[in-house]
Amino acid sequence: MVHKWKTPEEIQFQKKRKEKLLFLATSLLSILLGTALLTNKGW
Repeated sequence: MVHKWKTPEEIQFQKKRKEKLLFLATSLLSILLGTALLTNKGW
């Protein structure tokens, strides 16, 4: 296995992508949780 060094730009890009994915996942999860709670209450 050949190890390829990552440039600072690549590391920054991966960091930004991770943050975006985390933000999307949390917002999606909260939306799903909210709708589940509302449908359980019968609203």
